[in-house]
Amino acid sequence: MNFLQNNTIQKFLKNDATTLVLRLALLYLLWFLCRIVFYLQNAADIGTLTWSEIPELLHGAWMFNTASILYINALFILLSLLPLRLRERKWYQRMLFWLYTPDGALKGADTRVTQQIDLMPTLLGLVGYDRPYFAFGRDVLRENDRPAMAVNRMGENYQAITDSLVLFFDGHKTLSAYTRADTLQKHNIAVQTTPALEQVERDLKARLQQYYQHVEKSDYLVKEHNEKP
Repeated sequence: MNFLQNNTIQKFLKNDATTLVLRLALLYLLWFLCRIVFYLQNAADIGTLTWSEIPELLHGAWMFNTASILYINALFILLSLLPLRLRERKWYQRMLFWLYTPDGALKGADTRVTQQIDLMPTLLGLVGYDRPYFAFGRDVLRENDRPAMAVNRMGENYQAITDSLVLFFDGHKTLSAYTRADTLQKHNIAVQTTPALEQVERDLKARLQQYYQHVEKSDYLVKEHNEKP
Protein backbone atom coordinates (compact mmCIF):
# COMPACT_ATOMS: atom_id res chain seq x y z
CA MET A 1 0.00 0.00 0.00
CA ASN A 2 2.80 2.41 0.92
CA PHE A 3 4.59 1.57 -2.34
CA LEU A 4 1.45 2.31 -4.37
CA GLN A 5 0.89 5.55 -2.51
CA ASN A 6 4.50 6.64 -3.05
CA ASN A 7 4.32 5.71 -6.73
CA THR A 8 1.08 7.70 -7.14
CA ILE A 9 2.60 10.71 -5.39
CA GLN A 10 5.70 10.56 -7.61
CA LYS A 11 3.58 10.43 -10.77
CA PHE A 12 1.50 13.33 -9.51
CA LEU A 13 4.57 15.45 -8.77
CA LYS A 14 6.15 14.66 -12.14
CA ASN A 15 3.01 15.63 -14.04
CA ASP A 16 3.44 18.75 -16.22
CA ALA A 17 0.23 20.30 -14.94
CA THR A 18 1.29 19.72 -11.33
CA THR A 19 4.68 21.27 -12.03
CA LEU A 20 3.02 24.34 -13.51
CA VAL A 21 0.67 24.72 -10.53
CA LEU A 22 3.53 24.33 -8.04
CA ARG A 23 5.63 26.91 -9.87
CA LEU A 24 2.76 29.37 -9.92
CA ALA A 25 2.10 28.75 -6.22
CA LEU A 26 5.77 29.38 -5.45
CA LEU A 27 5.67 32.57 -7.51
CA TYR A 28 2.58 33.83 -5.67
CA LEU A 29 4.24 32.98 -2.34
CA LEU A 30 7.40 34.89 -3.23
CA TRP A 31 5.36 37.92 -4.27
CA PHE A 32 3.43 37.70 -1.00
CA LEU A 33 6.65 37.62 1.04
CA CYS A 34 8.05 40.53 -0.96
CA ARG A 35 4.97 42.58 -0.13
CA ILE A 36 5.33 41.79 3.57
CA VAL A 37 8.97 42.91 3.48
CA PHE A 38 7.98 46.06 1.58
CA TYR A 39 5.31 46.87 4.17
CA LEU A 40 7.65 46.28 7.10
CA GLN A 41 10.26 48.60 5.58
CA ASN A 42 7.69 51.30 4.78
CA ALA A 43 5.23 50.88 7.66
CA ALA A 44 5.90 54.39 8.93
CA ASP A 45 4.87 55.90 5.59
CA ILE A 46 1.98 53.52 4.86
CA GLY A 47 0.47 53.54 8.31
CA THR A 48 -1.11 50.82 10.41
CA LEU A 49 -3.35 48.32 8.63
CA THR A 50 -6.54 47.07 10.20
CA TRP A 51 -7.59 43.41 10.04
CA SER A 52 -10.49 44.34 7.79
CA GLU A 53 -8.14 45.91 5.23
CA ILE A 54 -5.85 42.87 4.89
CA PRO A 55 -8.27 40.58 2.92
CA GLU A 56 -9.03 43.40 0.47
CA LEU A 57 -5.31 44.11 -0.03
CA LEU A 58 -4.57 40.40 -0.53
CA HIS A 59 -7.35 40.12 -3.11
CA GLY A 60 -6.05 43.16 -5.00
CA ALA A 61 -2.50 41.76 -4.90
CA TRP A 62 -3.72 38.40 -6.23
CA MET A 63 -5.59 40.08 -9.09
CA PHE A 64 -2.55 42.18 -9.97
CA ASN A 65 -0.21 39.18 -9.89
CA THR A 66 -2.53 37.10 -12.06
CA ALA A 67 -2.91 39.89 -14.61
CA SER A 68 0.87 40.33 -14.68
CA ILE A 69 1.46 36.64 -15.39
CA LEU A 70 -1.13 36.54 -18.16
CA TYR A 71 -0.04 39.79 -19.77
CA ILE A 72 3.67 39.01 -19.78
CA ASN A 73 3.66 35.31 -20.65
CA ALA A 74 0.39 34.30 -22.24
CA LEU A 75 -0.20 34.30 -25.97
CA PHE A 76 -3.78 35.39 -26.44
CA ILE A 77 -5.52 33.57 -29.27
CA LEU A 78 -8.80 34.73 -30.69
CA LEU A 79 -10.44 32.34 -33.12
CA SER A 80 -13.77 32.89 -34.78
CA LEU A 81 -15.70 29.64 -35.22
CA LEU A 82 -18.39 30.74 -37.60
CA PRO A 83 -21.14 28.75 -39.39
CA LEU A 84 -20.01 27.10 -42.59
CA ARG A 85 -22.36 29.19 -44.69
CA LEU A 86 -20.20 32.22 -43.87
CA ARG A 87 -16.95 30.55 -44.83
CA GLU A 88 -16.87 32.11 -48.29
CA ARG A 89 -17.40 35.65 -47.05
CA LYS A 90 -14.44 37.93 -47.70
CA TRP A 91 -14.41 39.39 -44.20
CA TYR A 92 -14.36 35.89 -42.70
CA GLN A 93 -11.35 34.88 -44.78
CA ARG A 94 -9.48 37.92 -43.46
CA MET A 95 -10.45 37.07 -39.90
CA LEU A 96 -9.11 33.51 -39.88
CA PHE A 97 -7.14 34.04 -36.74
CA TRP A 98 -5.58 36.86 -34.76
CA LEU A 99 -2.43 36.48 -32.68
CA TYR A 100 -1.40 38.96 -30.02
CA THR A 101 1.73 39.21 -27.89
CA PRO A 102 2.12 41.86 -25.18
CA ASP A 103 5.78 42.49 -26.01
CA GLY A 104 4.87 43.81 -29.46
CA ALA A 105 6.77 41.05 -31.28
CA LEU A 106 3.96 40.74 -33.82
CA LYS A 107 3.21 43.88 -35.76
CA GLY A 108 1.31 44.61 -38.94
CA ALA A 109 -0.94 42.32 -40.96
CA ASP A 110 -0.12 39.21 -42.98
CA THR A 111 -2.48 39.00 -45.95
CA ARG A 112 -1.32 35.59 -47.15
CA VAL A 113 -3.73 32.67 -47.09
CA THR A 114 -3.84 30.81 -43.78
CA GLN A 115 -6.06 28.21 -42.18
CA GLN A 116 -6.62 26.61 -38.76
CA ILE A 117 -3.99 23.88 -39.26
CA ASP A 118 -1.34 26.62 -39.52
CA LEU A 119 -2.05 27.68 -35.96
CA MET A 120 -0.07 25.01 -34.10
CA PRO A 121 3.17 25.36 -36.13
CA THR A 122 2.96 29.16 -35.84
CA LEU A 123 2.51 29.01 -32.07
CA LEU A 124 5.37 26.54 -31.67
CA GLY A 125 7.59 28.88 -33.65
CA LEU A 126 6.59 31.85 -31.49
CA VAL A 127 7.45 30.05 -28.25
CA GLY A 128 10.84 28.96 -29.64
CA TYR A 129 10.12 25.23 -29.95
CA ASP A 130 13.00 23.78 -31.99
CA ARG A 131 12.41 20.00 -31.90
CA PRO A 132 10.93 18.06 -34.85
CA TYR A 133 7.16 17.62 -34.89
CA PHE A 134 4.44 16.50 -37.29
CA ALA A 135 1.97 18.97 -38.73
CA PHE A 136 -0.04 19.39 -41.92
CA GLY A 137 0.09 23.17 -41.56
CA ARG A 138 3.00 25.59 -41.71
CA ASP A 139 4.61 28.23 -39.52
CA VAL A 140 3.10 31.31 -41.13
CA LEU A 141 5.74 33.66 -39.73
CA ARG A 142 8.84 31.60 -40.53
CA GLU A 143 8.18 29.08 -43.32
CA ASN A 144 8.02 31.60 -46.12
CA ASP A 145 9.42 29.09 -48.62
CA ARG A 146 6.32 26.88 -48.35
CA PRO A 147 3.44 27.93 -50.62
CA ALA A 148 0.41 29.31 -48.80
CA MET A 149 -2.71 27.26 -49.46
CA ALA A 150 -6.00 26.56 -47.68
CA VAL A 151 -7.75 23.30 -48.59
CA ASN A 152 -11.27 22.22 -47.71
CA ARG A 153 -13.84 19.68 -48.85
CA MET A 154 -16.93 20.88 -50.69
CA GLY A 155 -19.27 17.95 -51.25
CA GLU A 156 -17.41 15.43 -53.39
CA ASN A 157 -14.79 17.94 -54.51
CA TYR A 158 -11.91 19.90 -53.00
CA GLN A 159 -11.37 23.61 -52.93
CA ALA A 160 -7.84 25.03 -52.83
CA ILE A 161 -7.31 28.71 -52.12
CA THR A 162 -3.96 30.39 -52.70
CA ASP A 163 -2.94 34.03 -52.64
CA SER A 164 -3.88 34.36 -56.32
CA LEU A 165 -6.22 31.49 -57.28
CA VAL A 166 -9.26 29.50 -56.19
CA LEU A 167 -9.23 26.00 -57.65
CA PHE A 168 -11.86 23.23 -57.57
CA PHE A 169 -10.56 19.66 -57.86
CA ASP A 170 -12.40 16.31 -58.02
CA GLY A 171 -9.49 14.18 -56.84
CA HIS A 172 -8.17 13.51 -60.34
CA LYS A 173 -8.38 16.70 -62.33
CA THR A 174 -9.14 20.39 -62.02
CA LEU A 175 -12.81 21.19 -62.57
CA SER A 176 -12.56 24.97 -62.56
CA ALA A 177 -10.32 27.77 -61.36
CA TYR A 178 -10.73 31.48 -60.78
CA THR A 179 -8.54 34.38 -59.83
CA ARG A 180 -8.98 35.73 -56.30
CA ALA A 181 -10.14 39.01 -57.81
CA ASP A 182 -13.03 37.19 -59.52
CA THR A 183 -15.14 36.99 -56.35
CA LEU A 184 -18.30 36.01 -58.26
CA GLN A 185 -16.37 33.30 -60.11
CA LYS A 186 -17.68 34.19 -63.53
CA HIS A 187 -14.51 33.60 -65.55
CA ASN A 188 -13.19 30.04 -65.42
CA ILE A 189 -9.46 30.20 -66.23
CA ALA A 190 -9.01 26.42 -66.10
CA VAL A 191 -9.89 26.21 -69.79
CA GLN A 192 -6.38 27.51 -70.53
CA THR A 193 -3.59 25.71 -68.72
CA THR A 194 -0.92 27.98 -67.27
CA PRO A 195 2.26 27.21 -65.28
CA ALA A 196 0.73 28.85 -62.20
CA LEU A 197 -2.40 26.72 -62.47
CA GLU A 198 -0.39 23.53 -62.95
CA GLN A 199 1.73 24.36 -59.91
CA VAL A 200 -1.33 24.84 -57.70
CA GLU A 201 -2.76 21.53 -58.90
CA ARG A 202 0.53 19.72 -58.15
CA ASP A 203 0.71 21.24 -54.68
CA LEU A 204 -2.90 20.25 -53.98
CA LYS A 205 -2.35 16.66 -55.16
CA ALA A 206 0.75 16.38 -52.96
CA ARG A 207 -1.13 17.67 -49.91
CA LEU A 208 -4.04 15.29 -50.43
CA GLN A 209 -1.69 12.35 -50.95
CA GLN A 210 0.27 13.14 -47.79
CA TYR A 211 -2.91 13.65 -45.79
CA TYR A 212 -4.60 10.38 -46.75
CA GLN A 213 -1.39 8.35 -46.41
CA HIS A 214 -0.83 9.57 -42.87
CA VAL A 215 -4.50 9.17 -41.90
CA GLU A 216 -4.65 5.64 -43.29
CA LYS A 217 -1.56 4.59 -41.32
CA SER A 218 -2.37 6.75 -38.25
CA ASP A 219 1.16 8.04 -38.67
CA TYR A 220 1.50 11.40 -36.95
CA LEU A 221 4.92 11.05 -35.33
CA VAL A 222 8.34 12.18 -36.52
CA LYS A 223 10.63 9.21 -37.07
CA GLU A 224 14.03 9.31 -35.45
CA HIS A 225 17.10 9.12 -37.69
CA ASN A 226 17.93 5.61 -36.54
CA GLU A 227 14.41 4.28 -37.18
CA LYS A 228 13.64 2.40 -40.36
CA PRO A 229 10.71 3.74 -42.41
